[in-house]
Amino acid sequence: MFSRPATAFFDIIPIIMTVPGKKNCAILATPLTIIAVMFPAILICPFLVSAPLWAGAQADAAADEDGLYRLIPDKGVYLGWMPAAYVTAGEKFSVDLSRFMDADPGTKITPLDEPGSFAPGMSVNGRFLEISVPEERSGLFDLPVSVQKGGAAGKTYLTLVINRITRRQFAYKPRKPVKKAAVAGSFNGWSGTAAPMNDDDNDGVWEASVPLDPGNHTYKFVVDGEWIPDPGNPDISADQYRNSLLTIEAGTTRTRPYLIPERRDRNGIVLRAGAENGEPLHKISALIQKADGSNRKAGFTMEKDLLRVDIAGAGAGSYLRVIVMDREGGVSAPLRIPLGDPAVFSWNDAVIYFALLDRFKNGDPGNDAPTKDPDILYPNEYHGGDLAGLLTKIEDGYFTSLGVNALWLSPVYQNPDKAFREYAEPRRYFSGYHGYWPTDFKKIDRRLGDMALLKKVVAAAHGRGIRVLFDMVFNHTHADHPYWREHPDWYAPLRLPDGRENLRLWNEYPFTTWFDRFLPTLDLDRQALVMELLENAKWWLEETGADGFRLDAVKHIRHHFWCSLRKYLRAAVERKRKERLYLVGETFLDRKGIMEFVGPDKLDGQFDFPLYDAVIPAFASGAGSFRDLDAALEAGERAYGKETVPLTLIGNQDKARFMAYADGDLPDAKIADDREVGYVKPPKADSGESYARLRHALTFIFTIDGAPLIYYGDEYGMTGAGDPDNRRDMRFGDELSGPEKEMLAFTGGLGRIRGAHPALRLGSRRTVLLESGLYAYARAWFDDRMLVIFNKSPLARKVSIRVSPDLPAGRYRNLLGEQEAEVDADGFFETTVLPMTSVIFSKV
Repeated sequence: MFSRPATAFFDIIPIIMTVPGKKNCAILATPLTIIAVMFPAILICPFLVSAPLWAGAQADAAADEDGLYRLIPDKGVYLGWMPAAYVTAGEKFSVDLSRFMDADPGTKITPLDEPGSFAPGMSVNGRFLEISVPEERSGLFDLPVSVQKGGAAGKTYLTLVINRITRRQFAYKPRKPVKKAAVAGSFNGWSGTAAPMNDDDNDGVWEASVPLDPGNHTYKFVVDGEWIPDPGNPDISADQYRNSLLTIEAGTTRTRPYLIPERRDRNGIVLRAGAENGEPLHKISALIQKADGSNRKAGFTMEKDLLRVDIAGAGAGSYLRVIVMDREGGVSAPLRIPLGDPAVFSWNDAVIYFALLDRFKNGDPGNDAPTKDPDILYPNEYHGGDLAGLLTKIEDGYFTSLGVNALWLSPVYQNPDKAFREYAEPRRYFSGYHGYWPTDFKKIDRRLGDMALLKKVVAAAHGRGIRVLFDMVFNHTHADHPYWREHPDWYAPLRLPDGRENLRLWNEYPFTTWFDRFLPTLDLDRQALVMELLENAKWWLEETGADGFRLDAVKHIRHHFWCSLRKYLRAAVERKRKERLYLVGETFLDRKGIMEFVGPDKLDGQFDFPLYDAVIPAFASGAGSFRDLDAALEAGERAYGKETVPLTLIGNQDKARFMAYADGDLPDAKIADDREVGYVKPPKADSGESYARLRHALTFIFTIDGAPLIYYGDEYGMTGAGDPDNRRDMRFGDELSGPEKEMLAFTGGLGRIRGAHPALRLGSRRTVLLESGLYAYARAWFDDRMLVIFNKSPLARKVSIRVSPDLPAGRYRNLLGEQEAEVDADGFFETTVLPMTSVIFSKV
């Protein structure tokens, strides 16, 4: 009920469709004449599916993997929008078609000839499209592609940005003889075998040459089975893993052309576009992404640096996506402009708040039921927070005061009443206070409330313009779950063929490994189990009216399940609501790995942990550079595009608190495990400068693309070491100190600023200042023009920045303070930024 239609489907037989905003109409789509596919930005409509919801579901037995992708089939061709692909010349890359469509053995995808383009080698291999990029090619291309499936055929455009290859030479000189070594990192799924090192010339130095995408990477050397940081690299992550850090800058040039939306009318949009050096642009990609999932090239004219794009006939719900390239090979960030009602909510507009219910607020002490186990420590016990407490904070306007318009709730399933002992050292006892040990998928934990209260929470949130996301656990259950008793064949076995227990072997057995002996992993190759879970997901949405899901342990669940979940909910829920649910995942991988789970037939976005890994050193510890942060931000803008809605964060329930790093309590010099720090010497927020660091970090995630996350307590500066110390009890009102109250007010101001300025959510972004201790970028969305500046040095800094053409001449006011400044006729902006201060200037 809140958002614009986000998907579309075409069958290849006569059907009766209900199109948002239209009466029922008969449509004959034989042959299908408009098809969209793969990368060109593709948005799909979940409302129009004529196949039965469980067509293809067979007996409860593991099926072939390709067949499982079609467990919930789409008839005809079903596709959606995706970002441009950034690829390397001379290499073959694969596209998982399951992210975009039901590819079957008869699917054919071939390149077409068109002036200004080229025809790379293409072949469909199972559910993968393999594309070979010639070595001599580089630049920006909209490749025309023919798609044939089930007698339907059509044409679409695949956008490629082809870069020259960037390789990194890793070297390791051991102090003792070595039999085997390798490089494992975020760039290869932390595989200990994918990038072997060799000492071919017997000089005692083991080496490996690894192709790397631009952006920030984490890695270690695996030497005879031992995982060690790179001794030759002083940059180490601040978390408990102590990984080596590496940043690869974008290409061989630091140029980035500007691309700014200026004005619009019914038939056209005018953008200001050009190279930094004033030379003409080299390439322009302009595509109309239509609401039905198709795309087409948009006509345009160029006069000096004004680019006018023709949008006539685009239709409601369409988007214009533009990318430009200069003659140095610099590529702009994509710009994507909705051509419908700009007042309609999209998840780019979201500010999301995560409430870990047991620790948030105790509104009904009558339902408190701790385990009272004599061996459990207080941080591991149930504390009493519940839905009644959450409801009071919705009703008293707490979230509204923060600018929050989406709530993510920790799992509300029934969890066990007893404490359980963790198998790993030091073998402490834990309760299921966090909600991730479900014992029943249809019961609400009695310590939280009941279904009537949950419905009341959702209704109260909706009444205040706040959407609600439930946290869903599909990877495992607790051993007390009835599935474990009634359907033991629905689980992966604990014992491996070699006799080992399959416990936390994350990389070796990612889809079957158990989190603990009392948490059996579900075997999602079982079709009956998959259908049971899909029905359960639909039930939660229909019973409560929730708006989407945060999805746990995404990378440990086979890809076909995420395709089935999206397609099933599209047919069963989204079609009725005429809106797209937001499905956001948690995956600790690099951007390529993250995006393997994202697409119109999978998730809408994931947690941006690669950016988080640059935020903590840049702002919390201060050891990281703004150059590394900017490289990480640009890498995300390329990988995700404007079509994806990643969740940006400075912390969550699996990470130590930002303030613990800012205060210098982490990493601890003597205690390697951040989780142990919380038990032995829990951090305290005792430095005023730490709040300034927190203001920096929150300002950053609130002024970039994606949906910023507030992890409960971060709004005022709660501290904490690793899990469970990062899950302390929430405090409100007079329980807060003076500095915490000031921090809370600051965070609320950021939320309101983001909500009032579409430039911060949708606009162009261009870095205009990058120095030691200083960082600034301009954002522009038609008349809304913003300049964000960070000074993390201990001294006031006078800045003089060329901000033209992003910011026109005129007066600008700092929305986080009182000062005003001016952009002069030559396009320069001058101001003084106080020590450890962020500013957001807006045109007056």
